[in-house]
Amino acid sequence: MIIYTQKDDIEQQQVNIFLAEKDISVKSISIDRRQHERLVHPILSQNQQPILKLEDGTIILGAIAICRYFEQSLTLNKPLFGQTATEQARVEMWLRIIESQGLTELKELTAINMLPAVRLQAIRRQFIVLFGILEKHLAGRAYMIGNHLSIVDITAYTAIIYAEQLGIEMIYDFPYLLALKTRLSLNTAFSKS
Repeated sequence: MIIYTQKDDIEQQQVNIFLAEKDISVKSISIDRRQHERLVHPILSQNQQPILKLEDGTIILGAIAICRYFEQSLTLNKPLFGQTATEQARVEMWLRIIESQGLTELKELTAINMLPAVRLQAIRRQFIVLFGILEKHLAGRAYMIGNHLSIVDITAYTAIIYAEQLGIEMIYDFPYLLALKTRLSLNTAFSKS
C-alpha cells in the first residue's frame, strides 16, 4: 500500500494527521502532476488529491475516502468518523458543509490564475464565511462532534492551517476556532503533520 502525495496539499495534511492519530504507518511517495495523471484519469487528476494505491492495484482518491478506508478496514480504536449512528451522520453532514461552504471553492480559487490581490480578497471572503459557520457551531463545544476528536476537527484544523499558509491571519477573529486550533496543536498527531 502506497500513498502518493503532492507538495503542500491540504488534503494530504488531513491524511497525515488522521494516520498519526490512528498510529498507522503507510509508505508515502511525493509525485508531480504528470505522475498523478498517470495514476488516475486526467480529469480526476485536476483536483490534485492524495492517492492511495492498494496492493491489488485499487486506487482510492481523496483525503476523506482514504481516511474512511483506514477507519473501516484497519482500525477499531479511536473511531474518528463517529462512535454512534448519530455521530457518524453528523460527521458526514459537517464534512459536506465544510466542503460546500469553503474548501472546494478555496481549492479552486487558489488554482485560478487571477491577479494576486483579487485572488487573495476572494479567498479571504470565503474563509470568513467558512470560519463563521464553524465558529457558530463550536460555541460552547470542545470538538465539532461529540466530546472527542473526529475527522471534522482534523478538516477544520487543516482549513485553518491552509489559511495561514496563504498568509491570511484572521483566526483571532474567531475565538472558538482559535481555541480548537490551540487544543489540537498540543496533540502529537497534529504536530507531526
